Amino acid sequence: MVLLGLSLVLFVAGLVMEHVLSDSFAFIPYLLAYVIVGWDVAKQVVIDLRQGEVFTENLLMTTASIGAFAIGHHGEAAAVMVFYTLGEVLQGMAVRKSRKSIKAAMDLKPDRARMMVGGVEVELDPQDVPVGETVIVKPGDKVPLDGMVIEGDSFMDTSKITGEFVPRKACPGSEVLAGTINGTGLLKVRVSKPYDLSMAARIMRSVEEAEDKKAVPERFIRRFARYYTPAAFAVAVMIATVPPLLGYGSFQDWLGRALVILVMACPCALVISVPLAYFAGMGRISRYGVLIKGAAFVDVLAGLDTIVFDKTGTLTEGSFEVREVVPIGTTTKEELVKAAASAEGGSAHPIASSIVEYANGLGIEKTDVDLAGYSEIPGGGVIASVDGKEVAVGNKGLMGKVGADYFDPGCSDPICAHTVAGVAVDGNMIGSFHLGDMPKEMAVETVSNLKELGVRRIAMLSGDKKEAAAAMARIIGVDEVHAGLLPQEKLEELERIMSGSRKTAFVGDGVNDAPSLARADLGIAMGVLGSDAAIETADMVVMDDNLKKLPKAIEAARFTRAVAMQNIFGALAVKAVFLTMGGIGRAGMVEAIIADVGLTLLTVLNSFRLFAGAKDESPVA
Repeated sequence: MVLLGLSLVLFVAGLVMEHVLSDSFAFIPYLLAYVIVGWDVAKQVVIDLRQGEVFTENLLMTTASIGAFAIGHHGEAAAVMVFYTLGEVLQGMAVRKSRKSIKAAMDLKPDRARMMVGGVEVELDPQDVPVGETVIVKPGDKVPLDGMVIEGDSFMDTSKITGEFVPRKACPGSEVLAGTINGTGLLKVRVSKPYDLSMAARIMRSVEEAEDKKAVPERFIRRFARYYTPAAFAVAVMIATVPPLLGYGSFQDWLGRALVILVMACPCALVISVPLAYFAGMGRISRYGVLIKGAAFVDVLAGLDTIVFDKTGTLTEGSFEVREVVPIGTTTKEELVKAAASAEGGSAHPIASSIVEYANGLGIEKTDVDLAGYSEIPGGGVIASVDGKEVAVGNKGLMGKVGADYFDPGCSDPICAHTVAGVAVDGNMIGSFHLGDMPKEMAVETVSNLKELGVRRIAMLSGDKKEAAAAMARIIGVDEVHAGLLPQEKLEELERIMSGSRKTAFVGDGVNDAPSLARADLGIAMGVLGSDAAIETADMVVMDDNLKKLPKAIEAARFTRAVAMQNIFGALAVKAVFLTMGGIGRAGMVEAIIADVGLTLLTVLNSFRLFAGAKDESPVA
């Protein structure tokens, strides 16, 4: 920056001397300004040539400026190099700003892990802490490794992981993630994963890999520049030689036009602005708490016409909840709940936990069971001795086993189609519990927003029975449902859907979703509840499981693609006009500098639009 500032001062001094004194006095400051900033460009030309890169923008600028000096256009020669360098510096500032946004995750890595060894607190590298050990996390410290809190209460700053700035409660039994920051409480955390498998390490690996995956327009520009630059040299050589040989004008006049063509033809605006737009777009998407693992996937996200959701854990909470309790005959609701909760009290099955939790919510106390009379039937339910009576809670098969006539009175809540648990006492059915998975709070709004964005096909895949999946789909607003699927059948169904779509995303969270996440054009995983396999396989991760971030990410991707296309077609149109003017002698070196450096700055500034408003408003291209 200091050398660039000095060269700008010398260039201005040369302008003053040229107009006040003469061009001969201005030659020295022009030459000094040129050498100060042109030296690094010339060195880069040598490096490029050694690496086999012949026709680069550095060679274009160097050739054009030296030629301008040779024909006596000293001011223009200095201006080419000074303003070209200024454009490079401003472009570098833009890239650093976008890197700061997309690579905020790189600050996740904890510096140390505190442990008690022999009654003494020691600090270790997190990578040296084995699974099962207990680490101490003091107020203000980063959590060094994924684990479970075994002692202490605090609030965690999870913004680096989820993008959410509302602190999350941490208490005994809570899971905490590496890279989150402890608030005011002292925590003891039992390590559950080695550092390389922690959330922080996975995010950093994804960010490091992201830059290697180029978007389609970005790759196009790279290929375009590879052919465009030598073509520009060829045209310049023809302009400099053919007309004078045919007797049209002097060689010096046509050489001047050829040098102007070289400056104007520099593809800087295209080569710089398009990758910058995609990198800035990735930064914009990351501000929503969505990690996208490469610029190539920004284009896929922008062009989605089909989104396929896994049901359980993605569109729904992934847990049972008692939706309705139906007593039979003279049995009261309280008697039914007490009998079922007492029998289920010793089971760890999700249905049992839901029934016990429901009883606790009503303030109904369970009765202790006789362990000698307790049995749990896999896939059926439980049989327990409660107050000397045999209580069975389970499915139709279990009801038949204990001699009860199974009766399903139905349920007014459509989600109850999920699971029905009958309750029988001494062989007589006294009622039933109707349980169902709940849709996530944001699922309905997300599906509605996706339809408004023009996503023409939204489907749901589920291993659940058809009635339950169809009921859930109606509540959420999903029009296409495929249920009763095994993991392999999910993949086959996804492939059938993809055959009739342009670009398809699959959204899931479980290990069984990994094949579908890998097969889809864009695999989207839930970051908090998602399995390690799902997160590693996915191309995009919603870090806080908030589905409402998905429409925002699509809007940001479309905005990014629009900006990139504006840069491409705008740059090509402006260059076409100026190249034509230069070829017919209507534009000189000053216009050439405007066409090159000015256009580059304009496209960079256009890309800067991607940094604005990511948190507060939806982008509009």
